[in-house]
Amino acid sequence: MGFEVNEYDECTFNKMVDGTQFTIPFHVDDLKLSHLKQQRVDEIIDALNAIFGKQKKMSASYGKIHEYLGMTIDWSEPGMVKFTMYNYLEDILAEAPDDMDGTDVTPATVYLFQVDLDSPLLDDTLADLFHRLTAIFLHAAKRARPDIQVAVSFLCKRVDAPNEGDYKKLRRLVRYVRGTIHIPLVLGWDESGNIVWSIDASFAVHMNMKSHTGYCMTMGRGAAVSGSTTQTITTRSSTEAELVGLDDGTGFIEWTSRFCKAQVKD
Repeated sequence: MGFEVNEYDECTFNKMVDGTQFTIPFHVDDLKLSHLKQQRVDEIIDALNAIFGKQKKMSASYGKIHEYLGMTIDWSEPGMVKFTMYNYLEDILAEAPDDMDGTDVTPATVYLFQVDLDSPLLDDTLADLFHRLTAIFLHAAKRARPDIQVAVSFLCKRVDAPNEGDYKKLRRLVRYVRGTIHIPLVLGWDESGNIVWSIDASFAVHMNMKSHTGYCMTMGRGAAVSGSTTQTITTRSSTEAELVGLDDGTGFIEWTSRFCKAQVKD
């Protein structure tokens, strides 16, 4: 078909068709076909069906709004795309016990990283609930809810032996999500052509004196890439923690730069 793979992502293919770029990214067994002309998209679908759809035709979703991996992806407004996870998050909240009712205005307090070692461990039932809800929130945090990444990052460190103090932090997160369930992640391009990365670190905030790194990338509106993670080495000062944080994010910055440059076709 004449498509060329992006050398920095073997799941992304490009081709110039009628003077406009045709891009096809793969995700497991799904494809997203993007071209200015619907006719060209249909031609590729027909060609793929001729090869792989002999027993059963591939299903296709058209239009500006799509449901995918628990997300509603909306391209209705020019120059931006909105991601929401209302239905997915609503199902999570339905699992939450009565003592998690209500709402909160932030996903965590300033005491998020403080661990009370004297707090009793959760029983098996609550520990299983803690593990399950944390894993589900991790899925949401890495897709349409980067605002909960810091809280989820901490909770993921506590799933092996959660205690009552950890449960209170999970309850806080549940209440925050309930109050912000309709908030979308909005990604947009500001036409400057710039990609801006921000990286920060918090020194020695973990119980083992490890520091914490946070990073995000924007093309003008919204965090297209973001992360929140415990640093792997122990630092001796805030300055060292900042340098380690920069090192943590440099690989992402370099890859993003090379991937985007490789996407530009003449």
